[in-house]
Amino acid sequence: MLNQLIQFTLLGLLVGGELLQIKNNSKDDLLVSVTGLKDLVVRPGKIVPVTVPEEFTGTITGIPKRLKKAKVPRTTIELTLSPMAMVSVLDGFNIKAKITPLQGRRCKPAACSVDINSLCSPRNQVKNNRGAVLGCHNSPFLFKVVCPNAVVTTADVRNVFTCTTDSYLITLG
Repeated sequence: MLNQLIQFTLLGLLVGGELLQIKNNSKDDLLVSVTGLKDLVVRPGKIVPVTVPEEFTGTITGIPKRLKKAKVPRTTIELTLSPMAMVSVLDGFNIKAKITPLQGRRCKPAACSVDINSLCSPRNQVKNNRGAVLGCHNSPFLFKVVCPNAVVTTADVRNVFTCTTDSYLITLG
């Protein structure tokens, strides 16, 4: 399955709140989108440094480059450098995602660490022309059951985590 091919880790090692190190552990070239920046291609096994403003507020998503034109829902990392972070499946799911604060007090991770594509009902599946499931449109009941620490609906504020830190490990795949 596509999710099993993607072993992508975004190391959010923020230096002064300005640097992200993006590491690709998959076998595919990954197209990484970071709010306010041009999309980046990260080759397998490579690390790409990305500079963001200290007051960064935005999203981070990843998809295999070969699927860049596919209309696939994307699991979204939403990040405000101190104090807010969440994993959102409001728009759907394509890969597992987790945000782990590396410093700070009373911080806890936000995640959707289950391969929802394998559990998605056929009517919500997004497939390629060979029938492989690439993503899953939002299915609130399923998503809430298997990803209790992700934001599933717009009213789901309990899974928006606050934490005073400027250092995160963000893992996709």
